[in-house]
Amino acid sequence: MSARYAQLRQPRSEPLEALRSSLDDPPYNFVIHTLRENETPNNAFHWHIRITPRLGVPGGFELATGIMINSVLPEQAADVLRAAAYSDRASLRSSSTREAGS
Repeated sequence: MSARYAQLRQPRSEPLEALRSSLDDPPYNFVIHTLRENETPNNAFHWHIRITPRLGVPGGFELATGIMINSVLPEQAADVLRAAAYSDRASLRSSSTREAGS
């Protein structure tokens, strides 16, 4: 595999750790978005991964339409996950500093 795709072989754990610590380790869907068969590659497209936690039970509207209702403002969710990610990073840094000092 080329160096261009090497990062996909080593997934980053920070987003998953933030989900685990801030949302009590919820189940989630993990989707890799690539080009569709009929699309032409261009410089604007990039592969990306979407992680969607499954936090609730779909209701009638969601089941009937396939449209999910988001009960939390995206800005609030981002604040919670960002705080958890920073907290996890700080814990990792302090534990690696203690290990280096021993």
